[in-house]
Amino acid sequence: MAQGPPGAAAVAARRLLAGSGAIAFASLLGRLASIPASPYLTERIGPEGYGIAALVGTAAALASVVGLLGLDVGYTRLAGDPTTPDAGGVSRLCWRLALGGALAAGLLAAVGFHALGVAPRAGPAGAGLSAVVALFTLLSISTTLAGVRRRLEARYLRVAVALLVTGVGAVVANVLLAAYWRADEWALLGGSSIAMALGLAIAGVPVREIARPSGLERPRAREVLALGLAALGTAPAYWILSSADRWFLAAFHDEATVGVYSFAAQVGLIAGLVPVSVGAAWLPEVTRLSAEKGPEAAAAIARLWERVAAVYLVTWVAVSVAGGDLVRLLSAPAFHRGAAVVPAIAAAAVLNGFVQLGLSGFILARRLSSSILPWAAGAALCAGLHLVLVPRYEIAGAAAASATSFLLLAVVILRTAQRLFPVPLRYRRLGLAAVLALGAGALGAPPLSGDPLVSLLLKLPAGAAFAAVLAGLVAPEWLAGLFLKVRPSVPRPGDAPC
Repeated sequence: MAQGPPGAAAVAARRLLAGSGAIAFASLLGRLASIPASPYLTERIGPEGYGIAALVGTAAALASVVGLLGLDVGYTRLAGDPTTPDAGGVSRLCWRLALGGALAAGLLAAVGFHALGVAPRAGPAGAGLSAVVALFTLLSISTTLAGVRRRLEARYLRVAVALLVTGVGAVVANVLLAAYWRADEWALLGGSSIAMALGLAIAGVPVREIARPSGLERPRAREVLALGLAALGTAPAYWILSSADRWFLAAFHDEATVGVYSFAAQVGLIAGLVPVSVGAAWLPEVTRLSAEKGPEAAAAIARLWERVAAVYLVTWVAVSVAGGDLVRLLSAPAFHRGAAVVPAIAAAAVLNGFVQLGLSGFILARRLSSSILPWAAGAALCAGLHLVLVPRYEIAGAAAASATSFLLLAVVILRTAQRLFPVPLRYRRLGLAAVLALGAGALGAPPLSGDPLVSLLLKLPAGAAFAAVLAGLVAPEWLAGLFLKVRPSVPRPGDAPC
């Protein structure tokens, strides 16, 4: 029987799977490249060097989310809508404004970083750290917009290649700089700068387009800015939730403690690779789907949502179970106590993925400003928890504060999104899957052997079985479809001929 062309929902699902899969694979390969280098780098650079580099990175992260002005949201929502007649003008406007914001925010962040006194504690060369904050800000914002541009073109492979080059390039440059230049935070910062520049060159900056005026009418320009400013309202809150933990640790303890936590976060945030990769393709695809299918898109988006949720839960379990062993395997002994906080850090990363899924409902409803209050409340809660927990419980308190804050924010954002842009989710299945995931992560996190590699190998079969059970619970039709694809087609008695 001949089949018609695939519907818009099927095409969106395929593009989402292919795009996010390519990006996740490239990101994971970049992380895996650091495995052979981590024991050498952690031994040579030490916790304090990692701590100072983490503070520079988080300062640049704050400047980046502010300087970006939320323009990546307006860019994606309007330039990615097939019905938008002036997508090129939207692109040019976003690039011009974002680069101006990058220069201003980078300069202010550099001045603020120096004023906080972190740079002088880094030694004679510490004054240059403020300049690195400004450089990271410019590179980060440019990379974000370049990624949005390529995703809207559905050129996910190019995004993946840029991410792979950035990840592998950073590791190679870090090792070379630590071996032949200097064994401190500058080896990490210099390697990251080189790698980010290489990744940006591959993603590409539309220099000729940026040089041209946008040509947008004022109402359209205001619409782009309105979406962006709503996202900007959440930017400081996001930074507090995702990055302020390092600064609280530095304030109440020292840079070495920040370094231990930062390395554990590098392992825990592997769980964030999947949400970030899915998020890179999610909003462009659901925007297209919503524009093409209208009200009929809700059911298709709900099924996509549930599959993504299952993948997120499996990812958290995998990182929680393997993370502690990886910290012990990949780092010098001074970093090993960070193994205990990997599950909480991974939980915060995955919960942030659920927040971003919920925010797509706000964006599709063009009500992103309604998310500002929940973000502000989440940030206030996060800061309060850090003030209470970090002085007494150190890195455990910081991880617990971040995970708790993201959990409550995710609940509020998802409930509100369902009112603004409702999709028919199957809550009982999702709730049972979450309970199973929590139990599996808690039971599997402790090491099964004194040798971390042996412990990882012992945990692998149980992890694979759990992934299959969760997929069967949340998306049985998807699992059945995969199974049927690999089985030979055998006609049954009574089947009608095609």
